[in-house]
Amino acid sequence: MKTMKTESESRKTLFILLFAVASFVFISCSSGDVSTRSGGQRVVWTAKQIANTGVTSAYQAITQLRPNFLRSAWEEPYFLIQPTTSTIMVYVDGMRQSDVSHLRNMPANNIQQIEYLDSKAGVERYGMGHGGGVINVILK
Repeated sequence: MKTMKTESESRKTLFILLFAVASFVFISCSSGDVSTRSGGQRVVWTAKQIANTGVTSAYQAITQLRPNFLRSAWEEPYFLIQPTTSTIMVYVDGMRQSDVSHLRNMPANNIQQIEYLDSKAGVERYGMGHGGGVINVILK
């Protein structure tokens, strides 16, 4: 009986060890992805991460890091609620900009961070009219 208990304890220890390693790997690879209260996605890139891409504009940084973030949200669930707002909204230092093309002329070396909010997180933070998601740029 003592052998079974030892074997059971070994399995338990192995399970805990594997769980800890898997958790560490998951957290290490997350690259700034965070879930919001509504279950939406929030992703933040720092100046260092942007500089490591070697690009010259905010638009290029986003296309390098996550190109799918620049697409419209036609297939997002919030499109059904707000069918006229599938366009991604762009903010720079809290001021709303015309559209995503504004990011093409923004030098990457002037950026402190870029934050992306998917449709759920965009509506949660900014309200109706942000169902296409939000790109929020903070300058240095």
